[in-house]
Order: sequence, then C-alpha cells, then structure tokens
Amino acid sequence: MFKKTLMTLGKKVLSLALIFNFVVSLVSSLSILCGQYLGTFRKDLYKPYLVDSSLFWFIALTSTLNIVPARMLGKVNIRRILFHHYVYGFLSLLIYIVLWMLFSLLHIPNLTVFPYYGFQSYQSFTALFLYWGITLIIDDAPDISPRILHILNHIRREICKVNRLIMKVHLVSSFVSIYVATSIFLWHFENDFLMENYSLLDFTYILFIVNLFITALYGLKIAKRGTWLKYF
Repeated sequence: MFKKTLMTLGKKVLSLALIFNFVVSLVSSLSILCGQYLGTFRKDLYKPYLVDSSLFWFIALTSTLNIVPARMLGKVNIRRILFHHYVYGFLSLLIYIVLWMLFSLLHIPNLTVFPYYGFQSYQSFTALFLYWGITLIIDDAPDISPRILHILNHIRREICKVNRLIMKVHLVSSFVSIYVATSIFLWHFENDFLMENYSLLDFTYILFIVNLFITALYGLKIAKRGTWLKYF
C-alpha cells in the first residue's frame, strides 16, 4: 500500500516538474521572441551558432505539445491539501502580480529566466511564482469549471482527427529545438565559460540551457513513442 502511494505521488511530482519545465521554456521563448520584435534584444542573438532567432517559435511549439502528455502522466488520485490545485495556482499568480507591481518601480520584470539587458536577480525569483501558478492551473484545469472540461474534451476529439500530423510536427519541432538548445550552449561556452567571464548569473544560464534540452529531448521521446497515436 505504501509503495503504491509512493509511486502515485512520484508520478504526480514528476508530472508537475515536467509541466513546470515546459512552462518555463514556453514563456521564456515567447519573451525572447517579443524582445526581438520589439527591439529590446539584440538582432544577432546567439549568432553565428543560431541562424535565426525566430527558431524559438519551435521551442514554444514543442513546449506546448509536451504539456499534454506530461499532464496525462499526472492523472492520478491523490488527496488534496485543503483546496484544488488551481486555487494555489491563482494565488501564486496573484503574488507574482503584486511583486511585479512593486518591482516595476525599479525595472519592468522580464518574464524569462533568460538574463539579458538590465536583468536583475529578483526577476528570476518573481518569475517562479508565475511559472508555478501556470503549472498548477494547467494541472487542475478541468476542475476549474465544467465549461473548461467541455472545451478540453472537444479539443481532445479534434486532436484524434489529426493525431498523426501532430506527431510528425512534434518530431520535427523537437529536432529543431535540440538545434536551438545546442546553439545556445555553444554560444555561452565560447563567450562566457571559455573566456572565464563567470558571474552569479552563470547558474541561471545553465538552468536555462538544461531546461531547453529537457524540453527538446522529452518532445523527441514522446514523438518517437507514438504517444499521440496511442492515447488520442
């Protein structure tokens, strides 16, 4: 009984950890893309290793597709602590908004853990509330409202019609994401690590790179296993 409970809890924790990872990848990639289009990020970001920053769209796509099987992994019966997960999710988002309003007096926080241009250390910590809040809401979305459950069931039926296409898109997107993650690693390896330009933010850079590799490799694993065909 204890072993079964431990395995159930382990699945839930792993599911939440994966969703959290993909949310970070998704928000970070969209933040970088917005920075590119708004001109707040340099145009030659990660060049010459990354041919075009628009490839971050593939990171966003892979992250989004990864969330579906990761959430399915966490569909287990466990006791709730006082409230549904989404309640804590919205509370986490509220904390982020309050902190955002406070810190906006100093500098508008960047939503990404990717530290660039005026990055402050507090931005990573405040962003964690955003990522965790989104993670809990995604995990418990069907319990928020019967209408949301109806919408999710409708989306599932539509996915079943094009599951083979989604699997192919997921595979291609994951390969491109691996290229993007590798390009970022090589750029930092050449410009930061080899030149010994170490700082307190190096750990954040490393986390960001690891995050992207997890997203890309998990997407590749899901696509190669044919998860979209087995469960949809």
